[in-house]
Amino acid sequence: MRPSRTLLLNLQVFQKAGAPAAGLPQLDRTALSKGIAIVRKVLKENPAPHGLRTHEIYALALKEQAPEGFKSTLQITPRQAALPHPEHPIRSKTFLKEILQHMQGYKDVKVVREVQGEEAGAQAAYVWKLVDKSALPNPQKKIIREPSVGIPLGLHEDVGHLNKRRQRARTGKIVRGILKIKAKQAAEREAAAAVSASTAPES
Repeated sequence: MRPSRTLLLNLQVFQKAGAPAAGLPQLDRTALSKGIAIVRKVLKENPAPHGLRTHEIYALALKEQAPEGFKSTLQITPRQAALPHPEHPIRSKTFLKEILQHMQGYKDVKVVREVQGEEAGAQAAYVWKLVDKSALPNPQKKIIREPSVGIPLGLHEDVGHLNKRRQRARTGKIVRGILKIKAKQAAEREAAAAVSASTAPES
C-alpha cells in the first residue's frame, strides 16, 4: 500500500527539520539509487537460468562493497530495532524488497513463478529476473493527423435543428467548399513542383 499524499508531505516536513517521522516511511533516495545499481550488477553477473530468489539476491548483494563515502539518510529512533547492515545500501531484506518493487515498476526486473527441480513434488518458487528491454515492443508512434479542411466550413456541426431540405443544402454546400479547397491545394502543389523542376540544376 502506497503512502498517501498527506503522509508524504508530513514526511518531507520532518526530514527538512532533521527529525525522523514516527510511523511514516522514510525516503532514503541515496540508498535506493545505490541499491538499485548493486541489484542490477548482481543479476547481470549471476544470470541464473531459473532466476534468483530474494534471499539469494540479498546474500550476493551484501558481498558487494558499499560505494566509497556512502551514508544513508535514514534516521533511526531509539525505539526502532537496529538494522542488520546499516553501513550498506541494502541494509535489510525488507529494504531489498522495496528496491525490487521499485525496479519492477520501471520494468527493469520481473518476478516469475518457476518450478525448481524435475523430480515429482518439486516446489514452485517466485524468482526475479532482469528484463531485456530491447525485446519489449516499441510504443506505437502517435499519428498526427492534419485537421480536416471541412471543419472551418461547418463539418461535424450539429444540424439536427434544421429540416431535411436545409440539412441537404448545408451538406451540399460543405461538400462543394471542401472540393474547392482541395482543388486549390492541388493546383498550388503542382505549381510548386513546376517551379522546383524549372530551378533544379541540369545534370
